[in-house]
Amino acid sequence: MNTQSPRWPAGIKRIALVTSLIVLGIVFYQVRLLIIPLLMSIVVAYLVLPVVQFLHNRLYLPRVLSISIVYISLIGLLIGASATITNPLISQINRFIVAVPGFIQQGTDLLEDPIELWNGQNVTPAEFLPDEFALSAYFNSLSSFGIQGVNLFGSVASATAIGVGWVVFTLFVSFYLVKDYEIMVRYIVGLVPEEYEWEIYQLFYELSDVWNAFLRGQMILFLVMGSTVFALATIIGLPNALLLGLLAGFAEFVPQFGPFFVTIPAVLIAFFQTDQSWLGSLMSPASFAILIGIGYATINQMAAYFIQPRVLGRSLNMHPLIVFVAALAGYLTAGVVGILLASPMIASGRVILRYIYSKVRDLPPYPIPGQPDAEPLVTVRERPKRAVAENDTSPPEIPLALQGSRLVRALTARNKAKAMHKNGGNGDSRQVEPPKTNQVESLEKPKQEKTTPTGQEN
Repeated sequence: MNTQSPRWPAGIKRIALVTSLIVLGIVFYQVRLLIIPLLMSIVVAYLVLPVVQFLHNRLYLPRVLSISIVYISLIGLLIGASATITNPLISQINRFIVAVPGFIQQGTDLLEDPIELWNGQNVTPAEFLPDEFALSAYFNSLSSFGIQGVNLFGSVASATAIGVGWVVFTLFVSFYLVKDYEIMVRYIVGLVPEEYEWEIYQLFYELSDVWNAFLRGQMILFLVMGSTVFALATIIGLPNALLLGLLAGFAEFVPQFGPFFVTIPAVLIAFFQTDQSWLGSLMSPASFAILIGIGYATINQMAAYFIQPRVLGRSLNMHPLIVFVAALAGYLTAGVVGILLASPMIASGRVILRYIYSKVRDLPPYPIPGQPDAEPLVTVRERPKRAVAENDTSPPEIPLALQGSRLVRALTARNKAKAMHKNGGNGDSRQVEPPKTNQVESLEKPKQEKTTPTGQEN
């Protein structure tokens, strides 16, 4: 009796693949509301993971205890920030929304007031505007805008329960992502054929670099720009300093265009509320508005040339127009969260498409293990010093996500063979002097002892 399972014909395989994709698309559509919270869970997990690894690897705390400490501190920070920042922020947003109709009215009056030229003639700016651009109609339509904004933010209590529920969901999912991410990575890599395993690991590394650079860089830019604008606005007495600081921080998620758009409300506040600032009261509204605009441009240029290249690196080096279009697409797809995550999503797509492009053209997407001058594909982590004995010559610890990998076993076996050959076969590098070889032998050696990704010698 033949115990081997019969193989499916090619037609059945195609039908099964198409059916699976259709079912996956239907499921994806049905749970589309969970996509944004899941993305936020991944972001929180990326932010929390370095702190957990520091507590676990450097302070030698148990992993579960490290995760618990970090999440308890995070929850306390969220509660404290909500209690101290939410009410002032809502109050400033309300004041700004209520003041918008006044800004429109004052702007209309300025355009309708005649301006005396150098030759003695008076010119009204509103006369040069087309008839379709009726500012009075816009003002009438915005007359109730402030009241609607107050009602909108006045009903924030009704939306608090929904927001708290999504926060709890995000923290719960991110907790398990941090706790079991290594197991998840091994499971995902285990689904692919063994000859592609090392490429998938390298693809994970590149995607991880993109998200690490994005989250680390954007958090630094958010804190630097937000605190700088908030501090300067508070010092000069510019109204809505907290709101302007938050807008300046979030604007860094859309480089070039974001800082330009957040400059507009600051200039409007400086122009129409000059008397509320001690510095603005010393000059005319136009001069104060120009000064605020120059200050914003200076801060943004300093951040663009001195901070962004250092904290973001090359992984997110994309043209500003691409980022702007991606931000608009993200807003149409997922709202504000889509704007915030547009840059790393585009950078991740670039990494994946580069891998697919190389495979389609039958090109090696990454250096092949065992070749001369090939970059290492697996990054190993040194063990804690207190856990290593003086006479311990065992190889460094391999991350849990890579344990059991055929690639790691191949590289470990090759490293042990090289160490034995180098030490004369006794494993003690302090007693045996390494053998001297000429340059030709060292260059020919990789060709003779070449190891494949599956650990088999050619």
